[in-house]
Amino acid sequence: YSEHTTIQGNVVYTNSAYVGGGIAIRDSDSFTLVANEVHSNLSTASSAGVYAYNSHNGVIEANVIHGNVAQHEYQLYGGGGIKLSSSTNTLIINNMIWGNHSGGTGSGIFLNTSDAHLLHNTLVANTGGRGHGVFVYSSTVWMTNTVIAQHLRGIETDEGGTASLHHTLWPLGAWSNTTPTVGSGIVQVAGLAGFPRFFDPNSGNFHIDRGSAAIDNGLATWLSTDIDGHSRTINQVPDIGADEFWGWLTLPLVLRKF
Repeated sequence: YSEHTTIQGNVVYTNSAYVGGGIAIRDSDSFTLVANEVHSNLSTASSAGVYAYNSHNGVIEANVIHGNVAQHEYQLYGGGGIKLSSSTNTLIINNMIWGNHSGGTGSGIFLNTSDAHLLHNTLVANTGGRGHGVFVYSSTVWMTNTVIAQHLRGIETDEGGTASLHHTLWPLGAWSNTTPTVGSGIVQVAGLAGFPRFFDPNSGNFHIDRGSAAIDNGLATWLSTDIDGHSRTINQVPDIGADEFWGWLTLPLVLRKF
């Protein structure tokens, strides 16, 4: 409980609670979670990784949220990675959210009677229940430059929820979603199908590698850095997802005679 909350640069792991196993924020009028790793936390009900209840004007930025488990199977008790309940005006930017589990809904991100803007996030292989990347329940979400990979349901809206998607990468092959979208409240603009080419997914490294369809296919936003603090828009157009690919710089060989 706090009017102004900042949690930065921490590793939050192997905690357990009924609700809010990793980080739980309640009744805050502003909060910032930046550059944390939140993993392997357990909730016997809901909200295993990051939970915000009745909290507003939040920023969840440049975090890696993985391996958290929300056990309960009831629909509204989901939220493996991030859950917002009765929270407004939240920015969720430059995060990698992978390998979380929910017995019910919202394995990756769950919005319940909330609204949020998502910019440059990478969601991969969040499992359990309906297997959502993002679940939008009686909520409103705007998503720009998102990678949504290997879910049963990439994004679902329910109970009047709406989702506006701009420049989403829908992976092909082994990283594809079984059903990319579910629900009538979804509007897509400039979605892209292609291979994400993650750098080292077996080690949990979901940065993108050379040849990724995410490279130079995003929509320009006000964000100037990626999850690692590297500059965006290397080639005038940003990459999709949390990571901006820099690649290798080849400098010309200069011979000088002395």
